[in-house]
Amino acid sequence: MQIKRSSDYVQKAQEYGQEAEDMLSDAQGSPEPSQNNSISRKNKLATAIGLSAVVLIVGLSAGLFYAVDKGIVNLDLNPKISTNQNAQSPKEKERFVNGPYAEIDFAKAASSTSSKLVVDNSLYIVNDKHLNLSDREPKLVSVPFENQKATAGCADAYKGLNLAISAEFETPIDLMAAYIGPDDSGHLDPENVDNTLGLALDLKAPGYKIENFQNSKKGQFTAVHAQDFGLILRYPNQKTDITGLPYISYKYRYVGFPHSAIITQENLALEEYPDFLGFNKEYEFEGYVISRQKGPKLKYPKDATSVHISEDNMGGYIVTAQMLNDAHPYATHGRVTTKKQNNQQ
Repeated sequence: MQIKRSSDYVQKAQEYGQEAEDMLSDAQGSPEPSQNNSISRKNKLATAIGLSAVVLIVGLSAGLFYAVDKGIVNLDLNPKISTNQNAQSPKEKERFVNGPYAEIDFAKAASSTSSKLVVDNSLYIVNDKHLNLSDREPKLVSVPFENQKATAGCADAYKGLNLAISAEFETPIDLMAAYIGPDDSGHLDPENVDNTLGLALDLKAPGYKIENFQNSKKGQFTAVHAQDFGLILRYPNQKTDITGLPYISYKYRYVGFPHSAIITQENLALEEYPDFLGFNKEYEFEGYVISRQKGPKLKYPKDATSVHISEDNMGGYIVTAQMLNDAHPYATHGRVTTKKQNNQQ
């Protein structure tokens, strides 16, 4: 299709305009000079008003861009629900209907060396209302690509997220802080409690202040896809009355999959998750069976390929039985699709 230049349209408009003027002149005669002067003044006034409006719009746009870049204005780009087309809600069913189920004592589970049984505190909640810290010292490993420490699950989650961001944007994300030890700065700050457990990641997009993480494209990608790697936004917007802290866009907490997907899709703060699950209920979600039990005797399906147990610091134990053979179902089931993958399809 041939694209017409704007000059072609101007020429046509002038021709049509001239014909209209000739017809009007023949019918009414030529306008008086005073009329011409009045029309000219109106045209000049309209032009001036139009130019002023354009200048005002450009000025306001530039001002808003400057304010966002400098952190004067923060745009809340945190999605309230997942944009993943494969997202589903956890399906509640009557407890332990499928059987047969095995039973294990929590203390024995904590000391077990079985590779299929994992006990940690990834769903542990600590805030101004639940101050009891876990007696177990966090088992830390090196975070891939970084000179930081975190629990194994948190470090693995960061690795997956960083690789996905690098594939999407061709450059990685910055990790400002992970585990914060007793001798480190900020150890006693309330917002860093999860960092002292080795379960939090403070993320930053290059070129942006850390507090403006949500304004960056990498921050927006993280807000949508962190759930796919077992991470949640620890202090979401509009949850201040529940978490006790204001919205913090850069602090992500490891809870493990599928809990991260459920918490994100149900728009929950971490503090709300145990009550959401309740006691004496069971949920099926993307190949997992989840239940919150009072213990210390805990049940899980015998045919589970792996079992994960975590205290919640609110009087319960959350038992997660994986019923699939693959270690990371969210990675193999296409929950995350990058631009590079789209181009290859």
